[in-house]
Amino acid sequence: MNNPATIPAVQPTSPALRTRRAPAVVRILLGLPFAIFGLNSFLNFIPQPETPLP
Repeated sequence: MNNPATIPAVQPTSPALRTRRAPAVVRILLGLPFAIFGLNSFLNFIPQPETPLP
């Protein structure tokens, strides 16, 4: 009934694949705040606080 050849094996993520994708993930995560706050200077979608901070 359960033929091992028909059940696909789940292969763990190889270390080489992780190290290949890691720089891209870090670059995106570090670039998002720069993109968001840079666009905020033009579009003003993050409101300024009503009262000044002490």
